[in-house]
This record gives sequence, C-alpha cells and structure tokens, in this order.
Amino acid sequence: MLAFAVVWIVLATAAVVLATQRKFASIDETSFVEVRSSEANPLPQHQAGAHRAGFIDQLGSVVTGVAVLYCLALLSGFLYIGWQNGQQILK
Repeated sequence: MLAFAVVWIVLATAAVVLATQRKFASIDETSFVEVRSSEANPLPQHQAGAHRAGFIDQLGSVVTGVAVLYCLALLSGFLYIGWQNGQQILK
C-alpha cells in the first residue's frame, strides 16, 4: 500500500505545482486590454497569456480531480484492510 500512497503524493504535488505555476503566470495579467496608438498590437500577447492560463487551469482541474478520486480509493482500501484485520479471530 505504500507504493499507492507514493503515487497519491506525486499526484497531489503535481496539483500544487500547477496551482503555483498558475499563480505566477497570472501576476502580470490584467483584466483589461490597453489599446494605444504607440502599441503595435497588444492582443497577441494577451491571447498567448490567456491560452497558457487556460491550459494550466484545464490541466490543473484534471490532475486535482484524479488526485481526489485516487485519494478516496486509497482511503477506502485502507479502511477495508483495517476492517478485515479487525474481523480476524485471535487464537
């Protein structure tokens, strides 16, 4: 069961790393687009940032969902093993 716990730790760490990466990716992000005549074309920069943030969000959602489901399965396995051990009759 230790190997399964290590896999869950890796999944949870990946979810935290993706959340941290998303946080640092959105530091320069603004909620509006400044359009000035001096700026050539700011929209591709905003589109690239939005695309990257969307990809990180989507991947983070998938990894978090898998980590939660895996944790529930792992917890139910531990509880089942504990229940089985509690059902044994001592001689």
